[in-house]
Amino acid sequence: GRLPEKQLSTFNFVGNLPYSSRNGSSFAGPATLMLASAISGTALRDDVIFLGDVTPEGRIQEPEFGWRYLEKLRQGKGGRLIVPSEFESRIRALLVFEEPSFFLRYEVIAVNTLEQALNMAALDPGSPVLADAEAEFARFRELTAPANIGPLAVNKHVRERLTKILTANPGHLSAKMILLQGSSWRPTRLDRAEFWLELERCLAPMDWLGDPQVQAVELQPDALRKSYEECRRNLEAIDDRVDPEERKPYTEAQMVVDLISTLTQIRNASPNASEELLRSYDKLRSGYRRLANDFRQKIGDSSGAERKN
Repeated sequence: GRLPEKQLSTFNFVGNLPYSSRNGSSFAGPATLMLASAISGTALRDDVIFLGDVTPEGRIQEPEFGWRYLEKLRQGKGGRLIVPSEFESRIRALLVFEEPSFFLRYEVIAVNTLEQALNMAALDPGSPVLADAEAEFARFRELTAPANIGPLAVNKHVRERLTKILTANPGHLSAKMILLQGSSWRPTRLDRAEFWLELERCLAPMDWLGDPQVQAVELQPDALRKSYEECRRNLEAIDDRVDPEERKPYTEAQMVVDLISTLTQIRNASPNASEELLRSYDKLRSGYRRLANDFRQKIGDSSGAERKN
């Protein structure tokens, strides 16, 4: 479950592109999996996506920026997605977003250790039981159209097949989530941790407010309007998925976003640094700082890896 210590390995990226520091330690998990594969001589599947980090003890944990990568994967073509077991609540949120087809495009499997991740990424999982579960889900995917996954999730025979897969591989989150989709326990509201992660993503178009160097007179009305429209559109998309307990911070976020619209109107009317413009800008930045503090606290509580500043 552990790799040799005090050894140096070098990875070259396609096209010799540099690894951006903005990605943090995101590549550490996949790199560790590839090293384990090379050392053990284990051949890997060519459709594997590993969304996880690996501790020195070989335990799999949630990666830095995991929620943001999951957002990108929602637009992807699919494959075998290997995630930490602690990432299950993030994965379950996709049912709240009414995306059960994700679990057909991706065969999502949760693991706890590097050894388990290597087995699930391998061409041969090393167990007849796991191999049978893998083959059974492959047949299920071939026969099921993504658009039909909702109605099929309540079908008795389909549920029996998925239960069989989940019994053979308890970490098979695709089977587990499709079963949940067809049950009376299907989630319709975001859990608290996922709400705060999604709220932060919704407000990403106004991240420029975190730059103390940006002055009011430098703001362009078109850029302000675009920032406002993107944030409002993002918030409206999750409005009916917000739990009543989180309605207050959601409404506060809407109010802060509306301040951008007010600032845009003032900026159009006052090309120079008027007192009204400066007051409006200060009010907007104060509101944004409050939200940023909430993000650091709430997201830090749920996932220290997601935001480290």
